[in-house]
Amino acid sequence: MKIINTTYKLSGMSCTSCAQSIESYLKTTKGVNEVNVNYANDSLLIEFDSDEIKEEEIFLIIRDLGYDVIKENIDTPITFLVEGMSCASCANTIEET
Repeated sequence: MKIINTTYKLSGMSCTSCAQSIESYLKTTKGVNEVNVNYANDSLLIEFDSDEIKEEEIFLIIRDLGYDVIKENIDTPITFLVEGMSCASCANTIEET
């Protein structure tokens, strides 16, 4: 048993019903232990047993439902817009935190 807990970016959802459809289907899939699809940030948080279901199979299920999975490398830098800073001290505080 090899449990994998990971997050994927999804595309193609147009409403919360889309997220519920993906989540409902994956919850009934053998090897999937937990699943949470968030429409607001287009994400899929999933825990699965890779001995029972492979990552590629999960991707195929999602694509068969009419959506797409964007597998992002967690080492990819992410840029955020931070508002309300008025000086270098503000930036330093954020960086240190």
